[in-house]
Amino acid sequence: MKKKSRIAIIFFCIVLLSLSFQFNVKSSLGEEPKKQVLILHSYHKGWDWTDTLTEGILSEFPNDDVEFYIEYMDTKRPYTDAVRSALFELYQQKYATISLDLIIVSDNNALNFLIEHHATLFPEVPVVFSGINNFTDEMLADAPPYFTGVVEQTDIAATLSLMLAQHPDAEEIVVISGSTATGQAMLENFQNVMADFPSKIPYTIVTDLSDAELIQHAQQLSPQNPVLFFLFNQDRNGNFHTYVEGLQFLANNTNAPIYSVWDFYMNEGVVGGKLTSGYFQGKAAGDLAQRILSGEPVSNVEILRESPNTYMFDYEQLERFDISLESLPADSIIYNQKQSFYEKYTLWIWGVAVLIASYSTIIHIMQRNIQQRKRAEIALQHSARKYRELFDGMPIGLFRTTVEGTIEAVNPSAAHLLGFSDRRDLVGSKSPDFYVNPEDRREWQKMLNNAEVVSNFEMQFRQRHGKIIDVEMTIRAERDADDNILYYEGSLKEITARKEAERALAEYQAQLEEKVKERTQELTNANQKLALEIDERKQIEQQLRTSEQRYRLLAEISPVGIAQTDPDFNMLYANEVWSNLAGQPFERLEGNGWLYAIHPDDRGNVLRGWEKMIQEYGRFIMEFRLQHPDGHEVWVIGQTVPMEDETGNIIGHLGTLTDISNQKEVEHALQDAREQAEAATRTKSEFLANMSHEIRTPMNAVIGMTGLLLDTSLTREQRDFVETVRHSGDELLNIINDILDFSKIEADKLVLEEQAFNVRECVEACLDLLATKAQGKNLELAYFMEPNVPPIITGDVTRLRQIIVNLLSNAVKFTSSGEVIVWVKKVGDENGRICLQFAVKDTGIGISKADQDRLFKSFSQVDASVTRKFGGTGLGLTISKRLSELMNGTMWVESEAEAGSTFFFTVLTTSVEGAAIKDTAPDIDSLTGKHVLIVDDNKTNRLILEKQTDGWHMYPHSFASGKEALDYLQQGNVCDLAILDMQMPEMDGGKLTAVIRQTKTQ
Repeated sequence: MKKKSRIAIIFFCIVLLSLSFQFNVKSSLGEEPKKQVLILHSYHKGWDWTDTLTEGILSEFPNDDVEFYIEYMDTKRPYTDAVRSALFELYQQKYATISLDLIIVSDNNALNFLIEHHATLFPEVPVVFSGINNFTDEMLADAPPYFTGVVEQTDIAATLSLMLAQHPDAEEIVVISGSTATGQAMLENFQNVMADFPSKIPYTIVTDLSDAELIQHAQQLSPQNPVLFFLFNQDRNGNFHTYVEGLQFLANNTNAPIYSVWDFYMNEGVVGGKLTSGYFQGKAAGDLAQRILSGEPVSNVEILRESPNTYMFDYEQLERFDISLESLPADSIIYNQKQSFYEKYTLWIWGVAVLIASYSTIIHIMQRNIQQRKRAEIALQHSARKYRELFDGMPIGLFRTTVEGTIEAVNPSAAHLLGFSDRRDLVGSKSPDFYVNPEDRREWQKMLNNAEVVSNFEMQFRQRHGKIIDVEMTIRAERDADDNILYYEGSLKEITARKEAERALAEYQAQLEEKVKERTQELTNANQKLALEIDERKQIEQQLRTSEQRYRLLAEISPVGIAQTDPDFNMLYANEVWSNLAGQPFERLEGNGWLYAIHPDDRGNVLRGWEKMIQEYGRFIMEFRLQHPDGHEVWVIGQTVPMEDETGNIIGHLGTLTDISNQKEVEHALQDAREQAEAATRTKSEFLANMSHEIRTPMNAVIGMTGLLLDTSLTREQRDFVETVRHSGDELLNIINDILDFSKIEADKLVLEEQAFNVRECVEACLDLLATKAQGKNLELAYFMEPNVPPIITGDVTRLRQIIVNLLSNAVKFTSSGEVIVWVKKVGDENGRICLQFAVKDTGIGISKADQDRLFKSFSQVDASVTRKFGGTGLGLTISKRLSELMNGTMWVESEAEAGSTFFFTVLTTSVEGAAIKDTAPDIDSLTGKHVLIVDDNKTNRLILEKQTDGWHMYPHSFASGKEALDYLQQGNVCDLAILDMQMPEMDGGKLTAVIRQTKTQ
């Protein structure tokens, strides 16, 4: 209660200071950047030891000059090599860009992890350790020199001495501990202590029991014999318990006094002992950290080898076993000690007294303030720094806002109360945004019209991340000489947790109200308003419980797994579907335990997916596997989205899991079916290839013998018969060759050769093969190769020729008049590889859009009827397309019915410089600058010749008839050479040549 009295006095001193000095919180000096400190815990959040240790550390940093990052390794759950690798990868990515000033680690696993990875993760960053069991200097043999810290040692001997002193009639001591490694180590320590212990009292060790056996044993313990309880985290059957749960099996089933060596058992049924305290371990570590952050070299900060243990006792247990306070060691800490009426309500008694006395003091101070304002302003400049320290160091929240509500200044306590770690993030915000009920602000503003100060005004605030808290505010308005409000300033205190205190306070306030009713009507109104606000608060709490129950019910009946995490992906909630998919209860998934339910082979990809989501602030969607503890795998598709508060800050993540195991089984079945179909296709193709080979051998003999027969003396009729046989044999051999090639392609047995060859010669050879057929139908047959096409390339010239010949044969077959043109050009050049495009264009019957889909299908023809005009196997285009794809290209067609067709295909190849193959292209240097006369009635031929000669740096002059050419020459134009079509209407090439020569002679 002394602490409460001091708080009350400090509070009213601050009120007096605020009235006289007007909360000048702006410092003329710039604030130093915050120190960056990482706290790395071995265990998980919610573990009593870890939580109290964190509280002890933070108690040493009351000022807002350090930014903490807190990580939980969760090693109480499975801690395998895969888990350690995942933690290393997570911390490496997370802290790659954060410059830390210090690291505080708790317990052995975190220390060992940091010793192993410190040089990689946090080079040269000082380390303070705490809570280290069985510490020896050999533990730091592989650590850098800047490691120091606090040793954790349980004081078994002191606790044993205490037990015997308080229970002199004890016949024996009962020692209980679990069968885990830690539990057995504690038993070994106990036996070592007993070996040198002055008293040789008998003792019984109880260990390696099931839950039921421990309860049965506890019920049989004698109240005369004290129990020394270490821990019971796991029973013989493998059931896991927290420290407190293990103690409850004993405390709830025995009348024997229980002692221990750790403070996290306090208030849970133990009498006490000389206890190792996580809180005091944290305070000691925080003190060492403060020294290092203040600039003291780590080498000067020695390891605290004596554990900061403290005698602690539970007053209720002391009364239960008739143990007097006078028999306890000095400076013992007593929990749950009963208080007198004065001790319990000292704050209110002194508060009312000071409030009454302060009225006259305030009037006196205000009079002096007016007389001494100038001197106070000068003094204020000199004391600004000290006032700033007082303002920042106060344990209650202090603030100042404009009349409109813009926050101008807050201390760290006020920032923390509103959910901000850095008060600079709060400055500039609108205070009305934090009000749950906007009417509260208008209410106290109205009250300030009739009062100088509004005290103990209770309302609700919404913190930064959405949590609603109850606060108590004292506020005043600073006014100018004309009574206009300049700004508001005051204090805040959270009162959310005082449910029990509110009932006692309400009874006390009812009594106090009658005593002070005649003195201050204002206090009466305040009490009435407090009772009203309590009712409103209860209604709001009931509404919140109803809303929470509704959304939790929706999550529980959902057919998909639903989970919620905090911003650091620590799981806060998961429905039953999520737990079933993971094959584990929520207790094992809580924190970061769910991470280890992901299949080890998929965990790295999932972590990288989350990091990308954080960086890009987007949605995470991924398929991955979950692995049950028995090895069973479940395929799921996971989706995660960030949850934001009203300011856009991420306050957590919401994720779903959908079971797609059946889908994956179907996909695997489809894959198996596809592979079986492909195998059947290859078998068919191999059969066709073998049969085609068997047919081809005798067919070659038939063709060969008919050729020999044609060389003999035959009658005209006999020669016709033999030529028919020879022609039919050639056609049949072509069909067999197509089937053989198709079979090789289908069976993946067609191997392309890689050799250098001349592109121009390849194309010309193809044209030569079709020249006779084209001439027989009076078709123009031509080609054009653009200048950017390299003369020599590498590839399979035979297969390239096969494609071109097939396309030319089709073009000649389906064209009754007009022309067939071959175009070659380069369309790509990257990383030493070039892409050539070939095009075969005709003026034939064309192909409708509906029929084009069947062109490249095996054994398919545009006209498949028995009365079709054109024959063929339907394999030519299929083989040609497959061959182009084997050359890393493709094939397509552009055509319309009765408008001709153009077939395109590409190949990927390389050009050859200085190849052994001789480029037969003519020496064109002598043609540069020459004028050439081109006469051809075919427009395409003229275009080709114009481009070709222009590429040779000549000057082409082209005309469609001999008459046009002669008119051009008769105008005095001179040409160095002429290219003339021999077959033209009216005047052919021969006649035109004669006329030109005759004209030249004249």
